[in-house]
Amino acid sequence: MKYCPNCGRELFDEAVLCPGCKSYFVKKFRLTVFHREQALPLINPAINSEIDGTPLIPVEKGASIVYELDEGMHFVKLTGHRRKRQFDLNLNCDLIVMAEWNAATGNIDYRISQGQIQGSVPVNL
Repeated sequence: MKYCPNCGRELFDEAVLCPGCKSYFVKKFRLTVFHREQALPLINPAINSEIDGTPLIPVEKGASIVYELDEGMHFVKLTGHRRKRQFDLNLNCDLIVMAEWNAATGNIDYRISQGQIQGSVPVNL
């Protein structure tokens, strides 16, 4: 169980609206897109990240971009050099999307793991 930060009423963990004071609240989590640096620099152009239709943000090799998002489903699109990967992501904790160029196929590959990258600052959208 959790409590309303406004009036202190006891709520279910899944609640997003307090029935007492009608305050709306949603958990926020960080989604970090990290461009993993490859050994072969010629196949490492920037990977652009787009979350829920926001403007594309380039992520250079070895760099990361952090989004602060509401809990729930989000649409993620990674693009670069005429290639595209897109997927839905259920954000219920801090996650890292580690994107990289696949040297064999020329496509963008990604892995998802829990956590944050220390020192990364959220982008203001």
